[in-house]
Amino acid sequence: LNSIGKQAVEKLKADSPKRKGKYARGWRLKTKSSGGECEITVYQSGTAQLTHLLENGHKKRTRQGFVAGRPHIQPVQDWAETEAQKAIEKAVHGK
Repeated sequence: LNSIGKQAVEKLKADSPKRKGKYARGWRLKTKSSGGECEITVYQSGTAQLTHLLENGHKKRTRQGFVAGRPHIQPVQDWAETEAQKAIEKAVHGK
């Protein structure tokens, strides 16, 4: 599962909108395991408040118009969930 998290971070870094690149470089991975449970968190370290605005869009500064969102988080999340499900099923069924 840790490798899936690392791949998700790399996909987010590649697919994130880039103007100067600070937002794209800010994706991090945190792993926490205790008592047989493993929790993997992918998060935005530097500019976390931008994730919602870039993913979903926002009003322009002049309040005249709307900037369209650029979905880059949801596709990676969907991919990571299916890959994690496959890895868990493979571990449980031994295939």
